[in-house]
Amino acid sequence: MDRRKFLSTAAISVCALSYGSFADNTADPKRPNILFIMTDQQFADIMSCRMGNQYINTSAMDSLAKNGMLFTNAYAPNPLCMPARNSIFTGRYPHETQCQKNGPGSLDTKQFPSMGTYFKNAGYDTGYVGKWHLWYKTKRATASTTPTFSTATVTTMKYPPLQLSS
Repeated sequence: MDRRKFLSTAAISVCALSYGSFADNTADPKRPNILFIMTDQQFADIMSCRMGNQYINTSAMDSLAKNGMLFTNAYAPNPLCMPARNSIFTGRYPHETQCQKNGPGSLDTKQFPSMGTYFKNAGYDTGYVGKWHLWYKTKRATASTTPTFSTATVTTMKYPPLQLSS
């Protein structure tokens, strides 16, 4: 699957989830719907709303930035994918999780709960769409093997999902 196909599949999945039961907050209208979107392999200003559309047009991301929240001064805890993702999802630094490289590892969900766990425990329906790249002890991220998310859809691009030991 090429990058364009992956991005369109992910975007369609996210839209479908946000308009379905994930967007239903009728139980508590004060509780906001939260959609966390993380893109890969781009520098901070690589959106047309930030640098203009002479070289790139990111109209969908621009619309989200205009109508949601845009972080303009954020930093990654590590330049590698897995340590950065683990830090973002657990709120812990790479040296705390011991995830400092891309590759096999194992995080205990009890010792390092993810944001999905916190949202799920707060009564939210949670979902995960995209590449997994987290160090949790699971062979493949699915709803049944990922206790932190109600629904997990992992899309494979060029390489298969990382097989982590149980």
